[in-house]
Amino acid sequence: MALGATRSQVQSLFVRQTALILLAGILPGAALSVALQSILNKLIDSPDTINPWPLTIAVIVLSAAGLLATIFPARRAASINPTEALRSE
Repeated sequence: MALGATRSQVQSLFVRQTALILLAGILPGAALSVALQSILNKLIDSPDTINPWPLTIAVIVLSAAGLLATIFPARRAASINPTEALRSE
């Protein structure tokens, strides 16, 4: 590995970066969703109750999909010889 990084370190780097990107999108999106639902409830004179299950399920599914989409490229990147990768660039 380049600069002495182990396979697990390379994989954890990919996963950490993906987790940060997911958080940067999920947190504002969830807050905006709750805010818009509150505004919509007030506009249509509906009780001010927000069902947390759809938002929770969406966050879980989105997080799982993002992390699963990262695991396979992370494994591939960790298994590539750095010299070969630089040579092909």
